[in-house]
Amino acid sequence: MVTPRFTRRTPTGAESLFRTRRRFVPFTIARIEHGFNVRPYLVAVDNNVNPRNYLGKLWLDSLVHDPDALKYIVVLAGRDKIALGSDYPLPLGEHHPGKLIENTFADDSELMDKLLWKS
Repeated sequence: MVTPRFTRRTPTGAESLFRTRRRFVPFTIARIEHGFNVRPYLVAVDNNVNPRNYLGKLWLDSLVHDPDALKYIVVLAGRDKIALGSDYPLPLGEHHPGKLIENTFADDSELMDKLLWKS
């Protein structure tokens, strides 16, 4: 779980903590928040900030391999906190980086441009 000290660090501190796990945060945030609310002695030991409050502060990876999942993370975290993902150095990335974004947001060129190169 994130502790307040990580949120005050530079991006290399907090961001590297979530480099490998942040893809799962949007899809498990309800479960994480539930644990925070009903079992604070297990989940909120060093931090009394609701985990959902960190959404929109963390950068999330766009490479989720599913258009509905991509739309969901944009709504959940905000269009300003999604970065083009490559899955590097793993071999599971897109053959054409950004193709999921292009296909998913073809009708919203402003968002597509932002996710492809302005973030």
